[in-house]
Amino acid sequence: MDRISQFALGAGSQAWKDRGLILDSQEKARAGVYLGVGLGGANTIEEVYDRLFRKKSDRVKALSVLMIMPSSAATLLSIEYGLSGPCLTFSTACSSSANAVGEAYPTDQRWICGCDAGRGS
Repeated sequence: MDRISQFALGAGSQAWKDRGLILDSQEKARAGVYLGVGLGGANTIEEVYDRLFRKKSDRVKALSVLMIMPSSAATLLSIEYGLSGPCLTFSTACSSSANAVGEAYPTDQRWICGCDAGRGS
């Protein structure tokens, strides 16, 4: 698990506790994750680079691509909390978290998701 995913799970845990969320199965089916990430998987990118170019290896870890993808953090949050609603990642540099909150707000208002716990990093 890349460091961004570890931070996302930590922040998600704090957000879940702050909101005091207790969701039944129907609510979990509608609830989702909107996450803003400036750059996902930077540590893994560095490890892959080091392995390929410095150590001259012809292989990298099997899950490297999954660890590099910015969307992996949101996916892990959905899995951790059993959420089946929208799972979106916004990676738009400095405005990533603002975009995520801005996109999540209307879904909460239209009861597409039903609840949200917004955080930005």
